[in-house]
Amino acid sequence: MFVTHWSGVTEVEVNILHATVSELSQINLVTEEFPAANLVTVSGTVSGLGIGEGAIIAMDMDDDEPSFSDNTYSLDVPPGTYDLVAVKGSLAQVGPIAVNKMLIQRNVTVSGNTTINVDFNGSDAFDPPGTRNAVIGGVLSGEYVNGFVRFLSHNKTEITVGERFGGSSFSFTPVPTNKQFGNDIHYLNAIATTDTTIRLIERYFKEPMDISATLPSPFGNASVTVATTTPYTRFTASWDAYSGAQAYFARFISVTGRAVSWFVGLSAGWLGGQTSYTLPDLSGLSGWDNNWGFPSSGLVDWEVGAVKTNRPIQDYVNAKFVPTDGLEVSIAGKRGRSTITP
Repeated sequence: MFVTHWSGVTEVEVNILHATVSELSQINLVTEEFPAANLVTVSGTVSGLGIGEGAIIAMDMDDDEPSFSDNTYSLDVPPGTYDLVAVKGSLAQVGPIAVNKMLIQRNVTVSGNTTINVDFNGSDAFDPPGTRNAVIGGVLSGEYVNGFVRFLSHNKTEITVGERFGGSSFSFTPVPTNKQFGNDIHYLNAIATTDTTIRLIERYFKEPMDISATLPSPFGNASVTVATTTPYTRFTASWDAYSGAQAYFARFISVTGRAVSWFVGLSAGWLGGQTSYTLPDLSGLSGWDNNWGFPSSGLVDWEVGAVKTNRPIQDYVNAKFVPTDGLEVSIAGKRGRSTITP
């Protein structure tokens, strides 16, 4: 068992992974304090925008900052070494922007507040190779589909290069091969949901290409019950076995009261055929606070599901840190809401 935990003024998150050593011998994981400590500001001007154009500037993972009419940007990041990645293009489309120019500055070391001006007419800017198309198959009646393609740079800067809300096909603009370095990679993520189901397909790829991906088959039955409310509320998740699953997962998020979320990943080898799991009692751990668990009353949203990949499960767990070209991940699950009563 591998447990990580962080807590902030208003939010608590607990992550637990159960796996055999043969399935998961190494985990690449970054944890941050919340709110993040010692943030520094990277800011500057944005030049080279045409009429009706905007830009997205990114540094660090999941940190996109749009810059529009004011032609400036500002990002807050922990000190470190990053790639600064930027795209610009027309704002008149469904999705982020219709990209017509890209820019990458590699190995930017940031130790304090830093000014970096972005010039789409400068030497770091380049033309994209044109758009590519993503088509998501297997969508069922009643499902709502969202999809995006992101570029993930060698130094782990992430930026969206194509997106669609409410549709199963969209265009994206990849980074050309001759401008890629090291572990640079793109990844497609498409998710189809209803009030009670979730299906997701993810594909990692380096070369600019059209992508066609099919959502996985629906998950079977799943349920969540309250196992106990002392010393904090713990849930039992039960599910139908899913053909070919390499792992299962359960996620719990409080709806009322204090903000608490738990995620549990369970490898097939560790489960050994089991189709249920009860959250552990961690109250005996040194430094543990029972307030990091769920309260004795309230509402909790949950998801239970399965994970399949075309690679070892190790590649999926470490995908954002050591990405594998060609990795495809399928996730299917059920979702619901439980009431906790004392």
